[in-house]
Formats: sequence, C-alpha cells, structure tokens
Amino acid sequence: MKEKNKIKVVAHRGWSAGKNENTLEAFKKSAQEKGVDGVEFDIRWNQKRDKIIISHDSDLTGEALELEEGLKFLANEDLELFIELKEGDKDLFSQTVVSLNKYNLKQKTLLFGFKDIVASFPWGNREGIRLGIISEYPWEISKDINTFNPDSVLIGWDDRWWTKPAFKIVWTLFSLPKICEKYSNVDFAVGVVKSEEDYNWLCKQEGIYCLTADKPFGWK
Repeated sequence: MKEKNKIKVVAHRGWSAGKNENTLEAFKKSAQEKGVDGVEFDIRWNQKRDKIIISHDSDLTGEALELEEGLKFLANEDLELFIELKEGDKDLFSQTVVSLNKYNLKQKTLLFGFKDIVASFPWGNREGIRLGIISEYPWEISKDINTFNPDSVLIGWDDRWWTKPAFKIVWTLFSLPKICEKYSNVDFAVGVVKSEEDYNWLCKQEGIYCLTADKPFGWK
C-alpha cells in the first residue's frame, strides 16, 4: 500500500523529465515511488493514424510508447490515470475508451484536455468515463463548470515566471477555495509543481484533490 500525502500526487508525464517523459520507464518509476497516487500522460495518433501513442508532441521518430503497451502495464498498478488528449478527435476518444475497458481501467481514469480539445468529448453521454477540462484562467472556472459539467478541473501555472505568483495571489485574494467549496462535486487538480516549497504550500490550501509534479523531490 502506498504512503498517502495530504493531497494526492500525480506524476506529470509519467514522473520524469526530458527524454524519459511519457515512457514505460517513467511509469515504472511512478509505481515504485512512495506517495505517488497517479500518472498523467498525453496521447495522440501516430503519424499513420492507425495507432494511439503516448506522446506530448508528434512522434517523428516512430519510437513513442503505444497506449496499449502503457495500459497493459498500468492495469496491474495502484495508480489513478490522468490522460490528456492532444487532439480533438472523436475516434481518438472512442478508441481510448475501448482500450481502457479492455484493461478494466475506466473507473480510475480521467480523460481531459484544453477547451478546444474537450469540445469533441461526449459530455451528454459519458458511459461511466470521468471527464475533465483545463481552465487556463481562474476567472473562467465557473464558466467552464457551468458549460461542461466536468468531473475535474485542472488549474495552475506554467513556465512563465509570473504565472505562479499570480496564481497564488488569485488563490488568496479572490478566494479560489470558495469556488472549490461551491463545486464540491468537482475534483480540482493543480500543477505543474517543480519544488518542495510549492508542494508544501499547496498542502495548506483547501479544496485541492491532487497536484501534478514533474519529478521526485524527496519530500515526505
């Protein structure tokens, strides 16, 4: 049984950075790391559009991990799956659900994406699959929830230096915890965390279901 943190930790792109992200090696690392509750990874079609691959960008080398291989491994691990679709394609969505059913993973999986991607999701007929949306700006959270009725909303900051302090200010001054409380049926995920300091700060905030992190930092 994994050691649990105050809020769940989800390994961003498989709990690895650089060339090892979105790989089977990264998933294996996640499965062995205490305190890791799930893995997040990206999927898209390969160049021939005949297989679904685990990759953030287009696979120009043909070496990307196939979704089937990744799910086969993850089916035997105690990890939640956060799968970001990188293409707004109904066939990509439906074939992914078929694979999740094949490995009995649907109940512990969230499929999500940016707004232009999730517009193709079957929000009115989910068939038991959990769906989420990335809300890029805090002031759009309520609008996104009212429009899509997601199971999860993913918020946070990016690599631009000002987005993290801006997020923390908005969280504090504009009472994002009240939004989390208002929509208590929605899971809120925050990321991407790159330091133990940010992890500790998030653990003190109310209403957060989980955070995503790039790599282990040795926190307890």
